Amino acid sequence: MINPKDVLGPGFRTLSPPPEMRVQWTVPESLPYFAGHFPGSPTLPAVAMIDLTLEFMRQWPEFKNAELSAVKSAKFSAVIGPGAEVEIKILRDAASPLRAEGIDWRAEWRLVGGEVAATFLLGTE
Repeated sequence: MINPKDVLGPGFRTLSPPPEMRVQWTVPESLPYFAGHFPGSPTLPAVAMIDLTLEFMRQWPEFKNAELSAVKSAKFSAVIGPGAEVEIKILRDAASPLRAEGIDWRAEWRLVGGEVAATFLLGTE
């Protein structure tokens, strides 16, 4: 099992704090998520993007204990490979009311200087 805490590394840079969290990340070429996904054409799996989004959120003290409760929607539109520069933006979903059981977050992964690679809506506790 891969622990997302172990893969952020020196390529992780904070761009802005909450309420609109933005980070930039250079995807390490040796990232364990690439093993077997896919031979000859390494691609960052969707589950890795979701795991890592939660780990990026945990870099801020107010979210250090955040736990994923649901993946409410997901759209993946571009491949993220080894060495890619990505900017991840995470913000509270405006349509999500504050409630005791959690908050919904919108996440967008964008290739730096390029297209949106993934967007998803996560529920956290």
